[in-house]
Amino acid sequence: MEVGMAKISTIDGYPSIRDLLSEELAEEGNVVVSTGDPNLIPEMLWTFEPDLMILDPYVRGEMRWELLERIKSQKPHLQILIFC
Repeated sequence: MEVGMAKISTIDGYPSIRDLLSEELAEEGNVVVSTGDPNLIPEMLWTFEPDLMILDPYVRGEMRWELLERIKSQKPHLQILIFC
């Protein structure tokens, strides 16, 4: 991996927001994987192994803080940016 390049995962229920984040982050030289399905988070954590996760915990009309708790239990050192 090149210096300054990070592996970033974005999780947001709105495709337009995911696309915007992915496009902007990729233009800066990062590798980005996005999803709107919180059920795919465990697979993303182990196959992609992100350096940073941008997470919108607001899913289907409610805050889902257990998503954050589940991620931190699997990858305690993963940096997570809450994006609401």
